[in-house]
Amino acid sequence: MMRHWFSVLALLLTSSSLCHACDPHGSVSSSGQTSPQRAVVEGVQGRVTDTKERPVVGALITPTSHDVPSPAIPEIAILTDDEGHYVWHLSPGQYTLTVSADGYAPAAQRVTVTSRQTTTLNFQLEPAR
Repeated sequence: MMRHWFSVLALLLTSSSLCHACDPHGSVSSSGQTSPQRAVVEGVQGRVTDTKERPVVGALITPTSHDVPSPAIPEIAILTDDEGHYVWHLSPGQYTLTVSADGYAPAAQRVTVTSRQTTTLNFQLEPAR
C-alpha cells in the first residue's frame, strides 16, 4: 500500500501541469489540475510535523469517506506547504485522512466535518523504521 502512495506522489510531483512551488496551498483535482486554495467554509485544516515539531513539507494527504453515499471529493490529494500546513474544503461527513511522507511512517485519523465549520486536525509523523 505504501508503494502505491509513493507512486501517486511521484506522479503528482512529475506532472508538468502541477506547480506547488508556485502555489504551495494548491490542491490536485482528479483531472490533474491544480486549483488555488480558497477560503474554507467547511472542511479540515491542520499541520503535519515530525516528533520534534518540525514541519513535514510536501506530505501527501488523502481522504476516505465513510458516508454512504459518499460525498464528491473534488481533489484526489493535497500536499502540505513549507510550514507543514494544509487546508482542505470537504463536504460535511465522516472521513479518514491519511498522511504519508518519504522517511516517515504513514498516519491516519478519523474526522467529522460539520456544516459551516472548519475542523483542525494535526498529525505528528514518526520516522519510518
